[in-house]
Amino acid sequence: NEQQRAATSSNEQQQQQKTTYARFVNDRTTPSYVSEHFDELVPSPITTFPFPLDHFQKEAIYCIEKHRHIFVGAHTGSGKTVVAEYAVAMSLSRNARCIYTSPIKTLSNQKYGEFKAKGYDVGLLTGDLSLNPN
Repeated sequence: NEQQRAATSSNEQQQQQKTTYARFVNDRTTPSYVSEHFDELVPSPITTFPFPLDHFQKEAIYCIEKHRHIFVGAHTGSGKTVVAEYAVAMSLSRNARCIYTSPIKTLSNQKYGEFKAKGYDVGLLTGDLSLNPN
């Protein structure tokens, strides 16, 4: 019975850790605070999206706005690309170079088309294709 309680407590702790997408180091601003006050903390985002952002996306965008290095680790289909698109938009708005990588050629082709449609000066490099490589 004691072992079951310990195992249940351990499982609950692991589950809680899995749902924490962002952690701030040396910052008094907590992820939940950022999510709740996002519009105040990021009053003029460099780009917007036609859907509400998830908590981890808000937290990551806040970090990008603060010029912090971030790593977003979340499951497939969770919306990590939204964070990458924000970082690309910010980089290009400052006339900086940016490299977007993806694990699948199809996704690279899709993002190339989307970035071109937005008017970005982008290129594409894959194993068999090179478009505007500079």
